[in-house]
This record gives sequence, structure tokens and C-alpha cells, in this order.
Amino acid sequence: MDYKQSFYSPGKLLITGEYLVIDGAKAFALPTKKGQRLSIKPSSHLEIHWTSVDANGQTWFEGLFNSHDFSTVHSTNTEIASRLSNILKAANHLDQSNSLQNGWIVRTELEFPNNWGLGSSSTLLCNVAKWLDIDAFKLHFTVSNGSGYDIASGMENKPLFYEVHDQKTSVELVSFNPSFKHQIYFVHLNQKQTSDTEVQKYSELKKGLDLTPIIADINRLTNEVLTATHLAAFENALTQHEQILSYVLQRETSQETLFQMYRGGITKYLGAWGGDFVLVTAKEEADLDYFKAKGYQTILTYSDMIAD
Repeated sequence: MDYKQSFYSPGKLLITGEYLVIDGAKAFALPTKKGQRLSIKPSSHLEIHWTSVDANGQTWFEGLFNSHDFSTVHSTNTEIASRLSNILKAANHLDQSNSLQNGWIVRTELEFPNNWGLGSSSTLLCNVAKWLDIDAFKLHFTVSNGSGYDIASGMENKPLFYEVHDQKTSVELVSFNPSFKHQIYFVHLNQKQTSDTEVQKYSELKKGLDLTPIIADINRLTNEVLTATHLAAFENALTQHEQILSYVLQRETSQETLFQMYRGGITKYLGAWGGDFVLVTAKEEADLDYFKAKGYQTILTYSDMIAD
């Protein structure tokens, strides 16, 4: 099909600041090489025909929406259709031209597996915002309780520091090109966490905690991660960071839970703990055999994962 326009946003990995970014901590995020594309074509029908295709070219969702009130006419998955309907309603509310109320044929194409957790939802929101020329953060905060760092990554496609205070966002583009990046890897845990659910759990756990000194420590360590000039300093900052989050979340670190016997470097949860990827450092590539022996077969190098 000959689509008239397409929009693209990269995925993301949250290196530091997970959970606490919601309360104003500085987060460090990296854009990934793989992302999501959204292509559009006007339709003669006053409907939005939506098709979502996975990294293998297989259709994983299809739906038809009324272009007046964005209710679902029919779909292959009612839960996804309901979320998409809410996104379309919110986007239309922000779009003064109401262009969504025309008929459209829409196709989204993921470049990464759905279970990788690189941001199938956030890249969608970014692409819709680019399509309609609306504020991506306003769209995000209307439909999600997350911090919005993933929106910043999708819109900027650069390494960045991100902060949010009462939905007022701050994005600082930074340079990250460490000499030891060939010793940084990303191991997929074959699990999936729901970000909104994790945020709710964190909201309960933080009650009674004085977050001010905790956030100050996280901000310091985030700066140390960015400015580390050798691997040991990078590892030390990430290890301290994970120990602080372990205290806040009342959960063991990735090394304590999954990788007690790993001696080649350090491991750190990324984003929602327990799902998606962990960052791993390795002094030698052979150190990665430890993870393969434990059944973790998806191991990506820094250059394979992170956008240049």
C-alpha cells in the first residue's frame, strides 16, 4: 500500500533514575537503534483502520475505530483497542485541527520484539504526536502515569538527562561515548513488567521515606555514570545506584537475585525491575558464557543496541 507519510521514533533504555524519576530524580536514558514506524494514508471512509505489525512482519493487532468518537468498531484484541481508543481521543483533544476525524489508514511497524520493553507504547505516542504536530508530553501525561523519560528519548534520539516536576519536564542532551563501551552488554531476561503496575507498587513503598537525600545520591551517581572515564568507576556508580533502589523498593539487586556467581563484572536492572533487560559489564567477551549457560540467549553489544 502506498502510504503518504511516515513517522519514526527510537526505543529507549533507562540507565539510571528508575522509579525515583517520578519524584524529580535525574534520569539518564539512551536511545536504541531499533524503534517503531507509523505510516498513514487518507481513507475515503470516516474510520481509522489500524494495523500493527511486529518485527517479523506479522500482524499482531488490527482494529477499526469510528473517526468521530474513536470508539472501537471491531478489533482483534479488546484490551489493546481500548488503550488505542483512549490515545486517539486524547490526541484529538490536543489537535486543534481535529484531523483525526478524517478517515485514515494507519500501519505501525515495530523493529524490536514486543517483549523487549524498548517502548512499543512510548514510540507510538511519539509518532502520533509527530503526525498531528501536538505536544508529546501532554499526550503522554493524559494517558499514562509514567515519568515521560521515554517520550524524551523518542523525540530527541540522543543520550539525555531527564527530570520532571509536576509534569514540567526538563531535557538535557548529553554526550556519552565511553572508551569502555565495548565492555557494556545488554542481556534480555525473558520477562515483561508492566510499567504502570510497577509505578503503583513504588508509590506505596515510598510512603514514609524521606526521598530528598535519596534523590540527591541518585543524581550524584547519575552524573558519575555519565562522566566515568574508566570501567571501574562506571561499575561502582551503577552498583551504588542499584543498592539504593534495592533499599527503596525492598527488593534484592539483580546480582543478588539472578546472578550471584557472576564474576566478570556487574549487572544492573534497567527500567522496571525484574523485566526486560539488564546492563552487564564484562572484562572479556568469554565472561558472557555465564549468562548463556543460565539460558539467557539474547545478549546484545552496546553498539548493537544503542543508537550512534
